[in-house]
Amino acid sequence: MAMTNLYEIEWSNQAIHNFEEIVGYLSNSWNEKVVKDFVRSVDRAVTHITMFPYAFPATSYKQGVRRYVLSDINTIYYVVKKDIINIVAIGDNRRDPVRLKEML
Repeated sequence: MAMTNLYEIEWSNQAIHNFEEIVGYLSNSWNEKVVKDFVRSVDRAVTHITMFPYAFPATSYKQGVRRYVLSDINTIYYVVKKDIINIVAIGDNRRDPVRLKEML
């Protein structure tokens, strides 16, 4: 039986900025394969989030925000509202938690 996607995905300006910043860094510092792997992992993560939005833990940073750990380095933060999942940020796990909290 095929699963249907019940959620629409919206990306906040902050999340788009984070994504573009990471892709830019990877493009300048690594190679095209690393960029493609990152983009694929984000796509896969968004698919998992839309299929099981409540399977991933809530954060202690802000009420209603959940997190999907993408890698040791990055985490996707999102909010579920009725039939919409809002990707609010892609955080760098190595950065100051106060800065991350401000992004959310």
